[in-house]
Amino acid sequence: MAEAAAAALAAGLEDAAALALTGAEAGADTAAGDAGAGAVEEGAACPPHAARESTQIIATAIQRPRPVIAAPIILAGYDARVSTSTAEAEAREKLAQCGRALNRLGLYGLAGHISLRIPDSDLILITPGGGLDKSRLKPEDLTVIDASGKRVSGPYPPPLETPIHTVVHEAKPEYGSIAHLHAHWATVFSVTKEPLEPALIPARCLGPGPLRTFDVPQLVTTPELGQQLNAALGDASAVLMRWHGITVVGRTLEEMFTRAVTLEDNARLLWEAKVLGAPMPLPREAIENRPTGSADETLVRTFLYYTNLERPADQQIHSGARYMGS
Repeated sequence: MAEAAAAALAAGLEDAAALALTGAEAGADTAAGDAGAGAVEEGAACPPHAARESTQIIATAIQRPRPVIAAPIILAGYDARVSTSTAEAEAREKLAQCGRALNRLGLYGLAGHISLRIPDSDLILITPGGGLDKSRLKPEDLTVIDASGKRVSGPYPPPLETPIHTVVHEAKPEYGSIAHLHAHWATVFSVTKEPLEPALIPARCLGPGPLRTFDVPQLVTTPELGQQLNAALGDASAVLMRWHGITVVGRTLEEMFTRAVTLEDNARLLWEAKVLGAPMPLPREAIENRPTGSADETLVRTFLYYTNLERPADQQIHSGARYMGS
């Protein structure tokens, strides 16, 4: 009987264990009665002292701590999925790498957030706000949201300005990744009337200038403001948010990353060039006639360079080799 109760307890069935204990106590009473009636011929198979010992063993087993059963940790009332698809796992790793790289470049820190569509899904991965150290951003730190911005899973709530992402993702499904950043040099132009023009050959990836502007002096915390931002963005690669920062889009994470890095480099160079005189923007024909054959490889190369900075020497990835599948 003690063994039955212990087995029930191990399975977490305390009621069954208690029931076994009740049965054992009843057996003790029966055994005592049988002994008193002269059941010595049977060898006293269950004398009173044996029944009492059995009862004590079961009682002790019930009082022992229940075994710890491994289970997913659930934070803030949101179920963290135990496993993810290979596509989502890869997206998480890449987005975390992107966040750390942009942090090293000074484009992403206390403020800002980055999103990435989960392949073959209507869900979106987004980096958390809340003052986390972005230099140590991990795949498991990322939040999954639906098209409306509602948190589906993840340990942290979505950023305050999530409507930037949900509205633009919905309006422009061709874009896989969106970043809102408080990049210093680009933001300098957001508080002046100086146009932010492409001035570097790599800045051809931004398209014709000057950079469009979003002129509402508010944080984009509602779908309505998200719609206004999306209208200001139009079909451009980025929009300058007055008194605020920038929003950059890309068909892929690599394209968004390259545009964000290039936009900040271009803004810094323009500001520095003004010390010597009037800057010369890149001729429009150079932007419109830029070669496209190696464009994707260039985007990959830029992303890999900045993410390779945290990889050991024997784990470096060349854009023309493993990453491209050749």
